[in-house]
Amino acid sequence: MIIIKLLAKKLSFLVMRDRLKAIWRLSGGFEMVGVGYGFYMVKFDLAQERVSSGKGPWMIFDHYLVVRPWVINFVAFEVKIDSTMVWIHFSSLGLEYYDESILLALAAAVGQLVRMDF
Repeated sequence: MIIIKLLAKKLSFLVMRDRLKAIWRLSGGFEMVGVGYGFYMVKFDLAQERVSSGKGPWMIFDHYLVVRPWVINFVAFEVKIDSTMVWIHFSSLGLEYYDESILLALAAAVGQLVRMDF
């Protein structure tokens, strides 16, 4: 099970569910329950589904989807989201800057690097 929340945008339950079906492309289905303050609990039909470690970061209508493991005694109004994984594209970066050390330095200036596409 996981907990999800779409940052900076509110969607209806049905729209959220349909968008998740489209972007996750799961082998099985899932159940989704609203737990307040824009958070949803998601339980997968197949135990091996791994959305949280998948190809994220996930986005819905250009807004980031926070995905975290379910915890016992989750209280939605107490949750503080202070970081999220994001994809950063450096547009119009000159070819001379496509060096691993320079790209790593740029990434370090923004935050903790998770993965880089050279």
